[in-house]
Amino acid sequence: MKLDTNLRIATAKRFQCQADKGYLILGGDPYSWVAMAEWLVQRDAKNIIVVHKAANFSSILKYKLDQLKVSNKKQELLLEIIRNKKI
Repeated sequence: MKLDTNLRIATAKRFQCQADKGYLILGGDPYSWVAMAEWLVQRDAKNIIVVHKAANFSSILKYKLDQLKVSNKKQELLLEIIRNKKI
């Protein structure tokens, strides 16, 4: 069974974030939660909190985070990253 192109596009655009709500990303691989944060921002999320246990970020990860913050500065993005070794 082949999906209609319009159905796939409608399904892909189905989820939109609400700018006045907060979104929590808990734990996981740093590259996964950065990808999730990017995905949320693309859908209009403005308040994102990430809680993770990673002690250090790679230079690539730091760059991706900086780009996410800089590219969304006009949109008043709040991206809070909290380190917690107990997760």
